[in-house]
Amino acid sequence: MEDLNYEGKGFEFWGKTGVVLSSEKRTETTAHQTAGRVNTYGKNIDVSMPTTTFSSVLKHDFWIKKKDGTEEAIHISGIDIPLRPEQEVTMIYAAEKGKGGCQAVFVNHSAGKFWVINDAGELTNHLKVFTFFWKSLLIALITFFGLAYPLAAIFSRSQDTVAIFAFLVAVGVLSYRIFVGMRRRLQFTKLLEAHLTSLARGMLKKT
Repeated sequence: MEDLNYEGKGFEFWGKTGVVLSSEKRTETTAHQTAGRVNTYGKNIDVSMPTTTFSSVLKHDFWIKKKDGTEEAIHISGIDIPLRPEQEVTMIYAAEKGKGGCQAVFVNHSAGKFWVINDAGELTNHLKVFTFFWKSLLIALITFFGLAYPLAAIFSRSQDTVAIFAFLVAVGVLSYRIFVGMRRRLQFTKLLEAHLTSLARGMLKKT
C-alpha cells in the first residue's frame, strides 16, 4: 500500500486479507458507580445518593484464513459490521514508520463496502502525530522566565510591570503556537482521511 508523508514524517499502511471462517458478536456492559455525598450548608444538609450508570460496547470477533493458509483472529469494538463466513475481507492498519499501528479501515470485498474503524481524527490521536500543546507550553514557560528574570534585574523598581509584560508575551507565544498547531493538525487530518478513502476504494476496485 502507498505510504503517506507529512512534514518529514512517514506513515505506512498495510492490510490483512483473508476469507472469513467464523464471526461472533457480543455486548460487554460495564458498571460505573459514584459514591454518595453529604454536604452541610449551615443548618441545611444536602445528601446525594450513590448512583450507578451502565455503558455497553459491542465486541466483534472473527477469524480469517489468509492466502498463505494461516488463520488469524481480528477484534473490532464499537462498530456493528454485517459479516458472514466465506466473505473476503481486509483490515487496513496505519502507523507512523517504526512505531506500533492501529486499525483504520475494514473492507468487505464480497459486499463491495468499507467501514471506518478509526477515522482520521482518532488515528491522529492514537498515533500521537502532534504533541504541540506540551511543547508550546514548555516554550511559553521558557519565554516567561527568560524575559522576567533579566528584565527584573534591569528594571528592579518595576517588577510587577515586568512580570505582567513577560506573562503577556508568554501567553501570546502559547496562543500563536496552538493556533498554528491546530491548523497543521486540520491539514493532516484532511490529508489522512483522503488517503484512507483512496486506499479502501482502491482495494474494492481490485476485487
